[in-house]
Amino acid sequence: MRFSHVPFDIFVVRLTQVLLVLTSVIALSACAGSQDSNADEVRARAHGGYDALDREIDDGSSANSWAATKPATSTRNGGDFIQVDDSKSMMEHLALVSCADASFIKGFGIADDPRKALLQAQKSIAEQIQSEVSSKTEMSVQENEYGKDVATESSYSMKAMVSSRLENAQDAKAIANLKQGAQFGVVACMSKTDAATPFMRDFETLRDSTLLLSKIFAEQNHPVEKNNAYKQAKDAFARMLAAEHILQGLGVNAQNEAKDAFKTMQKDYNVFRSQYAFYFSSNGTEGEPAKWSGLVFQRLAANYAVQNAACEMGLKLTLTPSNVECKEGSLGISCVLDMNLNGSSCQGESFFALNAKVKGVGRYDEDEARARLEENVKAGDWFEEWKSTLDLWRLE
Repeated sequence: MRFSHVPFDIFVVRLTQVLLVLTSVIALSACAGSQDSNADEVRARAHGGYDALDREIDDGSSANSWAATKPATSTRNGGDFIQVDDSKSMMEHLALVSCADASFIKGFGIADDPRKALLQAQKSIAEQIQSEVSSKTEMSVQENEYGKDVATESSYSMKAMVSSRLENAQDAKAIANLKQGAQFGVVACMSKTDAATPFMRDFETLRDSTLLLSKIFAEQNHPVEKNNAYKQAKDAFARMLAAEHILQGLGVNAQNEAKDAFKTMQKDYNVFRSQYAFYFSSNGTEGEPAKWSGLVFQRLAANYAVQNAACEMGLKLTLTPSNVECKEGSLGISCVLDMNLNGSSCQGESFFALNAKVKGVGRYDEDEARARLEENVKAGDWFEEWKSTLDLWRLE
């Protein structure tokens, strides 16, 4: 064999091949026994291997060709960068590299730094995921059966999800690391299953949240908490739909029992909202207390949707006015009205209790004091404290 003018790395590879053949020959010869014809055949192949090695070492063009094309089909994962020649551009070298499966998403990265080249390849994969998903899952408001607000939020969430960074960048495997002059090139591949992993995780979390919040909504008698449960469920459901559409765009189907649960909750919520109101009643229905109840009802009606009827679904407000007490003081005659307002569910569960002591002062007589008391009931600042609590029970 001739070894002059042979690149050292080529020599090592070919010598390894010959040694493997010789090892096979020795092993087969040792156990061949009476099977001389098989041993002769193996020896013949060994001599052929030597001859082939001689020819490739003598042929400089063959050695150069191997050195140029081998890196372009490298499957090293994160190893040292392999030098490639200038017969092709870096992008052309990278383009020769194929992923293990044709369905994988392939990304290229070229930079003056190895880490930057890998990040560029991963960014390229993220952009392809965004492009592929967006083209397959573009939703229209008209097509969404859950309402315009859910559809709009779903579309927004989907775009936000796919435009975010590649969360599982470690799954974008570098299968070729090349170097050409001062440039580094990386080819990374990612299966669609791996690409779907963060979206599947989001989908499962949001699906479970939707199911839990639907259950809370169904069991909740507190109207504010019931309303909040629905709003949170709607938000989770919209983002869940976005994740589901992304998965479908990546060819992944997921079980989704939350859709039926949300439909049921949405139907019940529409009934709940259509019937929700403040329902007013009073324990003072005759005489002077009835007058105060009427004036308080007017103030409530000016600020809220309030009905003077039996409570169906909403907040029951029960007013208990006292008798007016008048007495003389240093400034004249003072009349005081003590009022209590209880807020409860229609079923009687108490939520809050408010109190107000409204005064009217007359410098001359009791009639003047009572007249001023009436004006204060109609327009006094005492109602602002009640309003700050009642505002919390508005359903937006």
